Amino acid sequence: MRSMEDSEQNVATVVYRAGTKDGPSFDSDKTIDEDWLVTNPKLYFPLDQDLSELCKKRLEGIVLWQTDMSTLSKDFTCCSKYDGVIQVKLNWEKTTVPPCDGGFSLMELSSLVQAVIVYMKDHFPITPEELNFHAELKAASQWYWLNDRKEPSALKKVPAHDCRLKIAVRDTLGTWEKEEKDLREKLQSTEGTEV
Repeated sequence: MRSMEDSEQNVATVVYRAGTKDGPSFDSDKTIDEDWLVTNPKLYFPLDQDLSELCKKRLEGIVLWQTDMSTLSKDFTCCSKYDGVIQVKLNWEKTTVPPCDGGFSLMELSSLVQAVIVYMKDHFPITPEELNFHAELKAASQWYWLNDRKEPSALKKVPAHDCRLKIAVRDTLGTWEKEEKDLREKLQSTEGTEV
């Protein structure tokens, strides 16, 4: 078990969320069981990258926000406005994703990696909530960046109970089942026309 001291030394101070021009987005998806603050802005790829016009149009209106957690005493406002609720306000500022060439997952299960990649391709983010989910999914699937100067050390264990991976796999499995059904129907109709 890690001590609190060890945890504090490894915590990044700047955190990121996608949002609109008005501020960061914190979605309330009931299937996600905990909130994450992303510490690597590259996880928001493809935002702010040199993309096709279609991709740029899809990401239009999405902005990346950052706040420095090391100044919590100065930037953090916490008040008990209503019974049973604590209101937290952080000072967020707009930022951009640094240029990067994309990446890939280092999870050791290739079928799970394929499911995550298919999910990301089939669900190109068009809202801040979707972009936040993509960033969290990349983090959960142990993402490696192609333009990082170091070689990936090794494949990594799959986080067994991560709800983000389960969502991606469930949706991709549905896609694969539909594709299989369509192929079977096409094969049957082709076989029926042969004489």
